[in-house]
Amino acid sequence: MKLIRTAIALTSGRFLSMFVSMILLFVQSHYIGPETTGIAGYFSVPLGYLWILTLGIPSALARELPYYLARGEREKALKLTQTAQSFSLAMGLLCSSVFAFLSVRAIIAGNVLYAIGWAFQIVSAFFTIWNSYIGTLYRTNDEFVRIAKSNTISAITQIVTFPLIFLNPFVGIWTKASVSSLATNIYLFWKRPIKIELGFDLKCFKQLLKFGMPLIVIGYIEANLWTSAQSSMIVSMGNVTWFGLYNFINQIIMALLIIPSAVADILRPKFAAIYGATDGNIMRTLNVSVKPLVLTLIYSIFAIILSWLFMDDIIGWLLPKYIDSIPALNYALLLVPITALTVIKYIFVVTKNILHNAIATISGFLAALGLLYWGLSSGMEFKYIFLPYVAGRFLNFIVSILLLKFSKNHNYKEEEVI
Repeated sequence: MKLIRTAIALTSGRFLSMFVSMILLFVQSHYIGPETTGIAGYFSVPLGYLWILTLGIPSALARELPYYLARGEREKALKLTQTAQSFSLAMGLLCSSVFAFLSVRAIIAGNVLYAIGWAFQIVSAFFTIWNSYIGTLYRTNDEFVRIAKSNTISAITQIVTFPLIFLNPFVGIWTKASVSSLATNIYLFWKRPIKIELGFDLKCFKQLLKFGMPLIVIGYIEANLWTSAQSSMIVSMGNVTWFGLYNFINQIIMALLIIPSAVADILRPKFAAIYGATDGNIMRTLNVSVKPLVLTLIYSIFAIILSWLFMDDIIGWLLPKYIDSIPALNYALLLVPITALTVIKYIFVVTKNILHNAIATISGFLAALGLLYWGLSSGMEFKYIFLPYVAGRFLNFIVSILLLKFSKNHNYKEEEVI
């Protein structure tokens, strides 16, 4: 029950932020059409490809930090954290410099829109890398409350910067996203539970890289490459209006996923901690997820039923510029329950069972992109744009369940899977 209460506390902050985001999205979408938002979103597409440059260091730390703390090896945990911190800072600055170069090049070419668009990605590029590290430091129930507060800060900054869209829609959209991310990350850095100086330990780096690099390939595909590749296909094989509609639907889906996402963020470090404390008992580790996932599934089904009943009328009445998104949204809603349950895949990360994680992820990824490419090449209507994604995510989940059932009688030790 404590885990559920923590999820509610974390969700309350996310709910406020997402509620504000949705209100602002509806107001923005009433005045700004999908073609404009599609062009604005074009500049953020490359950000999705950057996560691979973390080399899996923060992802490895997300597993190793709670694992070593649970085993009483605090000094080891802190050295790993210090190394991950320094690496993330350096790589974030390097990524930002690339977008600074693109902005300067656009200025020289006399393309003001591109210069401004790339300039705003300088901040976003840094936090794409840095945020993956800072989030790993928050592991306990009390610390998750701080994350909830950071979401409140995000909501406030979005409200303050939103009026800029009426002065210039592009600058307004970019400013809202950049300033919100900046304010949130400043707070998370200020309140971070582990405060250490910069430092780099080559041995710790190699340990994180050894585990993280194979892991990041899978995590990168599922969390970033999948959606980025879809976005690239839609922009190049479709058009920017489709991309604007696609992003609009994605934001609605993200709003409906606030509770599943909160539960996932809490379960991941708990999986690692329990796995370490029980000396690798996979079934006891999985048991912690049963009640939260059942409740999350009930919420997800309830949420999509309400959306199917009322969302069509809301969009048609308030957002006529986005009425073409309604048929596609009805299919996209299926992602909510599927995504809610897929958190159990993190057990593959905790047990370092990279092979099973890869099989489940790559099968869904290839199926989704293959279907999307075939559909776009064959003149698919926009209303079917999310069906390949739904099919791929569902296949990902089903394969995960089958592999988990196959391996549930095994307690994977680190030396068995590395």
